[in-house]
Amino acid sequence: MKQFIIALVCVGVWSVGVSQNKKAIKQFKKDSTEASNYSQLKALIDSGNYEFQGDWMYPLGTNRVSLIGNMNKLTISENSATAQLPFRGTRQFASGGSPGINFDGPIDAYDVKYHDEERHIEINFNVRQSNENYKVTLKINSNSYARVHVASNKRNSITYSGLVSTIEKI
Repeated sequence: MKQFIIALVCVGVWSVGVSQNKKAIKQFKKDSTEASNYSQLKALIDSGNYEFQGDWMYPLGTNRVSLIGNMNKLTISENSATAQLPFRGTRQFASGGSPGINFDGPIDAYDVKYHDEERHIEINFNVRQSNENYKVTLKINSNSYARVHVASNKRNSITYSGLVSTIEKI
């Protein structure tokens, strides 16, 4: 009986060690993959040529709206930004402008912050289109999932979520 209890304790200790080792290996693989993805994402952002494709829109004060199947894109290319994003919300001034958030022009005050510990990137810039000024903030995770917040002097702010990738050539 005594030998049986000793054997049971040994098997228990061994199984705990194996279990912890498997967890450590799994965490190591996850960290390695995340680090690799983050390095690739940093290189993409440093290139200055990338685009955001939205999956969801979060209008102020209402439920989220699916963007799948709708034209929506924010492209950053060589110090200029082009956006074709839908908008739902309140306009501050009736200016007869576009119903969506549409701009194509040079970027002002482009700022990139790399948060290496948390493995995410924050990008801020401004764009002016006719009489509307946009302040755009992108927060990108290591898996390329991003949230884009757009604030304007003519309408309520809005947030989009989706993925950042290389620019698709059509």
